[in-house]
Amino acid sequence: MEHSTCTVSVWATVVTVLVVVVGYIIMGLFPQANITVFGTLILNEGREYIEAPRWADIMIAVSAILFLINNAMTMFKSKKITGIMGTLLGGMLFLTLMYLPGMFYTSSMVKDQYWWWWVVHLWVEGAWEVIAGAWNVSLGLTT
Repeated sequence: MEHSTCTVSVWATVVTVLVVVVGYIIMGLFPQANITVFGTLILNEGREYIEAPRWADIMIAVSAILFLINNAMTMFKSKKITGIMGTLLGGMLFLTLMYLPGMFYTSSMVKDQYWWWWVVHLWVEGAWEVIAGAWNVSLGLTT
């Protein structure tokens, strides 16, 4: 069971990264070629810094949730959670939770800018820095 969860998590992340990168390359090469399917823009929603289309948002969120579950199960199985492991788990939890509010569309520019600020400043600068710090300490790069 554990091996299959790990395998699903890894492959979900790999597929997510590949599909999103290919989508962004296509969007960069053909910026005016945005495709609309059932009223949804496929390549770009037109939002600055959080312009990921709905399908990419969902793939990123599912990948982050699977990554969080996999790491949490691994940490809890070890029966001894260190401060570094707790910091890493907390950072990954907030990474997942802080990404979700930026996924939702709102017609109000004020609300859209609020969620943009939330994702850019709290998600990117907050959660990722906690994770990077925990990785640096666990690798012995800092003390």
